[in-house]
Amino acid sequence: MICANVKGTTGVRTQLNDTLIFSEVSRSTFNTLLGFSFYNSNSLWEIRIFPKSIQRIKEKLKAGTRRSNPVNANNKIQKLDRVICGWVNYFAIAKAKKFMQRLDEMVRVCLRMGIWSSWKRIRTKIRNFIRLGVSSQRA
Repeated sequence: MICANVKGTTGVRTQLNDTLIFSEVSRSTFNTLLGFSFYNSNSLWEIRIFPKSIQRIKEKLKAGTRRSNPVNANNKIQKLDRVICGWVNYFAIAKAKKFMQRLDEMVRVCLRMGIWSSWKRIRTKIRNFIRLGVSSQRA
């Protein structure tokens, strides 16, 4: 009813129709604002990262750490460092400490798998473990 009144008062019908399609009134827990979502915790409203934003950063990090990606490990780390630093600084106001720790673990595991797969021969693995400080008997 309000939409009909607004459409009738403004002369620009097509622009208003586009605006009304994307406007919505709903609970703040279901909406997103610039990648953030809101939730009520102990009668206080707090900020968290919207799940779609989390999904996007995971996909981006997985693409950067793929084993099939023929980039040197140091170059991968530099590219990931830029992406992660920007993302963490943007979402610094949100409550996401546990998620950030899990994201860090995920990146480390992916990088470790890529390095491990690049050491193709057993002799190379032994030599690199010794170079990293592991005793020759354990390597």
